[in-house]
Parts: sequence; structure tokens; C-alpha cells
Amino acid sequence: MMSTKIDSAGIILIDDHPAVRQGVALLLSQDGYRICAEAEDRRSVFSFLEMNKAELALLDISLGDESGLDLIAEMQQLGVATLVYSMHEDPEVIERAFNCGATGYVTKREPAEVLLEAVAAVLEAKRYVSPRCALSLANRVLSGPDPENETSLSEREKQVLQMFGQGESIADIADALSISGRTVESYFSRIMTKLNLSGMKELRRYAIKNIQR
Repeated sequence: MMSTKIDSAGIILIDDHPAVRQGVALLLSQDGYRICAEAEDRRSVFSFLEMNKAELALLDISLGDESGLDLIAEMQQLGVATLVYSMHEDPEVIERAFNCGATGYVTKREPAEVLLEAVAAVLEAKRYVSPRCALSLANRVLSGPDPENETSLSEREKQVLQMFGQGESIADIADALSISGRTVESYFSRIMTKLNLSGMKELRRYAIKNIQR
């Protein structure tokens, strides 16, 4: 079984935390998978993929000031399946990841066996939603409409969008509003969903175009 996995799958790990990459690489290697590369940002991902082949990208959504959501669609265009492995459990973020082309989503609070199950499923071209993700999505449906998820943006979402259009980074916005970077990314995801935007590049263009001067 182990040799079959190694021969058939090359996995690129995309996470800006070296310790996380090291732990995941050890887990997957022990289960017989081949880690073909590790990357911390978009530049290093495509530097590798220009000359090498990967079957699966296991990526985090938070990549410093970059968003892994942008990478998902690009991976899809290259024929690389994507499994999101992230701390984000916000249903809007999960839904956005799948809309961008992800094949699976696992939160970092899941047991190791869930991640292994997800990798196996995605490599077989099967969609995978981890138990915590499924619960998050189900709770949103059962709780009814979210007053912050209406057609118009909330005041805080407008504020975040305004700052983004002014060139502020995720870290800058988080510091200015006294919130976490993950919360900023959740706002980005909600805004993109409401405005029907496909990724961070479109969001940036929209923010710049519609900035209130």
C-alpha cells in the first residue's frame, strides 16, 4: 500500500508556518505519501510548479498578507487538486473555498486521521468536508438567515473594504480595528460572497474602484 501511494501522489504543502508544514509532512510521509515540495507563499508555489508536477495542493487560507483562496482557482487551472487545511471554521469561508474550486476542506482542530481520510478522498477526485466543517455549515442553515449576510454590506464590512481599497494589508486592518487577521479574512469572504467576486484580486480591484474619497 505504501509504495502505491508514493508512486501515485506528489503533494505540495502550502502554509506560512514551518512547524505546521513539518508536522503535516511527517504525518503524510509516515502514511506513505510523497511530499514533493513545501511553500509559504504564492511566489514559492509557482517557482516549484514551473518545473515540477504535483497532484495535490494542501493549503492554508491564511498565508501572511496573501489569501490561499486566490491560489485555489490557479491550482485548478493547472490540474492540481486542492485540499484546504485551515483554522477557519466560518461557514462563509468554507463555502467560498469550495466556490473557488477546492475539492476538500479540513480544519486544523480535526484529529490526524481526518486529514489522512481527506487526502485519500481528494486524491480519488472525491469531495470531502470534515466533521467540524459539516457542523459549521449545518448550524448556519439551521439558525436561519444571518442579519449580516444580507445583500447590502454591513458598516464594518464597508469599513474593511474601504481600508483594503486604500492599500492596507490584512495585518494593518486587523491592528487598526483591534481584531485578528482571521477575522479580517472572514470579512473578506463575506464581502466577496455578497458582491459575487471570485477572489482577492477582484476584491482589491472593486475596493480601489469604489473607494470613498
